[in-house]
Amino acid sequence: MRNPKIKEQQQLDFYAATATMTRDDTLHYCTKLIMEARAPNYTLINQLKSMGKDRMILATNNFIMKGQGLGVKSF
Repeated sequence: MRNPKIKEQQQLDFYAATATMTRDDTLHYCTKLIMEARAPNYTLINQLKSMGKDRMILATNNFIMKGQGLGVKSF
């Protein structure tokens, strides 16, 4: 699922942006990022709603890495 729209710079911007956000702002930002992907993951979007901020950032980061063609194991 390589997604040319998701680059390493987006990942760095993601970390910089979420560092100062509240949980609700992070939810909105992560949802928007996933929706704008070439292949949005609607299951992940629904799961984000019940996650804490740290877990949400990790899950979105894994989505970004998968979009870059890097394998990510679920745990």
